[in-house]
Amino acid sequence: MSSHGQPDFLGGGPPAGVTTGDLSAARLGQKNQVIAHALLACVTFAFIFPVGGILIRLPLPYYIHSALQSLGFIFYLAAFALGMDMATNTDLMHRTHVQLGIVILVLTILQPVLGIWHHLQFKRTGRRVVVSHFHLWIGRAVIALGIVNGGLGLDLARDLRTVAPSRGALVGYSVAAALMWLVYVAVAVMGETRRKRETGGQRRRERNLGRV
Repeated sequence: MSSHGQPDFLGGGPPAGVTTGDLSAARLGQKNQVIAHALLACVTFAFIFPVGGILIRLPLPYYIHSALQSLGFIFYLAAFALGMDMATNTDLMHRTHVQLGIVILVLTILQPVLGIWHHLQFKRTGRRVVVSHFHLWIGRAVIALGIVNGGLGLDLARDLRTVAPSRGALVGYSVAAALMWLVYVAVAVMGETRRKRETGGQRRRERNLGRV
C-alpha cells in the first residue's frame, strides 16, 4: 500500500512474500475493475438514462421507457458495486466521487418506486400529481449528477497509479456527455412547452363548454 492508503503498484519491487507475477495479476485486476466501473457508469448516465428520458416524450409505449431505465439501473448497481469494492479496499471513501456516487444510488433507488406511482396516478387522473414532479426532477438531477460524477471519477483515476485516463478520454467524455445533456434538456424544454400549450388549450375548451 502507498502512504495514501492506495495500492502502490508502480514504485519499487514487490513486497516480501509477493511474487512479480502476483503483483502483475493484482495490477491487471484493478485496472480491469476501474475500466469496467467507468464504462458501466458512463454508459448509464451519458446514454441510457438521457435516452430513456427522451423516449418517454415520444408517442411510444410506456414500457420502453421503463425497460431502458431499468437497464440503466442495473448497470449503475454493477458500477456502484465495483466502485465501492475499490473505495473500501483503497481508502477512498472520503473522496467526493465516492460520496456523490452514494447519493446518486439513493436517488436512483427511489426512481422506480416514484415512476410506478406516477404512472398509476397518471392513468387514473390523466394529469400530473405531486409524485409526478418528484419523479421528473429527481430523474433530471440523477442524470446531471451522474454526468458530473463521471468527470470527478476520471479525475480520481489519475490518483490510481494503475489507470490514468488520457487527454483524449477526458475530452471525449466531456464532449459526448455535454452533447447528450444538451439534447436531453432541449427535448425536455420542448416537451414541457408543448404540454403547457396543450393543457392551456384544453382548459380553455372546458371553460367554453361550461358557458354553453
